Amino acid sequence: MVKLPFIQAPQKQPAQKRLPQAPRTQDQVLVVAIQEDVLILRNLSVVAALEVESIDDALLAPDELESRLAIYRYDLLKQVRFDFQFLIGTRPQDLTPYYRQLAAQVDSWSAKEAALKALLETIEEALAAWGRGARATSPVEAEALWGVPGEARDAALLLDDPEMPARWAAMDGPTRAEFAAALRAAVLGSLERVQSYQALLHDRAAYLQLATQQVQSPVRTFHVVSSYYPRPLPGGGPLSAREIALAREELDKRCEQIARVLGRMRLETRRVSGEALLALVRNFYHPSSAQMARRDRG
Repeated sequence: MVKLPFIQAPQKQPAQKRLPQAPRTQDQVLVVAIQEDVLILRNLSVVAALEVESIDDALLAPDELESRLAIYRYDLLKQVRFDFQFLIGTRPQDLTPYYRQLAAQVDSWSAKEAALKALLETIEEALAAWGRGARATSPVEAEALWGVPGEARDAALLLDDPEMPARWAAMDGPTRAEFAAALRAAVLGSLERVQSYQALLHDRAAYLQLATQQVQSPVRTFHVVSSYYPRPLPGGGPLSAREIALAREELDKRCEQIARVLGRMRLETRRVSGEALLALVRNFYHPSSAQMARRDRG
């Protein structure tokens, strides 16, 4: 057999070792379904939760603090006969009500600006009506102009004055021109001030919203979570509607008992909805989701 130097027999490649795959995030999330105010997990347990308000114990008197701790020790830890957990987390401050108030302030001054423009347009009609000896009517009630800088409110009162036709008739030409110019100047002066203040308030509101979103500190959240297994033995497929109803009934009783004890501690509680429970799970695996949502909205 002749061996050709430029031809080599194929060599068997060593078998490559298969590295173990990392578990998927979907496999780690235990939530299977959400129904109203409960979550159903992969292990066939049903979960409910209460959100508990926080207090600053430094503001409590020593006797009051000791009283609350006694209720916590004896009524909650020793008297409750089922398992529950405390879930402590953080969330961004909800400044939406504050932003709504800022927007309402801007809108209120926008309404005042529109009222002043309507009042300014009515002045010429009022002068013509007085020239005919007829009364004029202000399109804006004087009471609605309280707080508006300048003399626009006085101008609105003059337009509604029933004696103005007679006063106008008693004026000579130069006096009429001077009076009409003063009337226009009163409304224009208020309009300019309102527009300036409105622009300033709009810029300030935009700046405050941006600044508070960047520097706001997170708020601590407190939840009491309890789970119930409606099926004594594992397996058997998904939970039936009857089993879910049984679990919800039991969890309702547990949440009511915990809420009563916490109420004696003067802590307000509320039942967490399924969507909010799902948000807690999502925030656990993706803590920056709330910040990214604010960024997308901005």
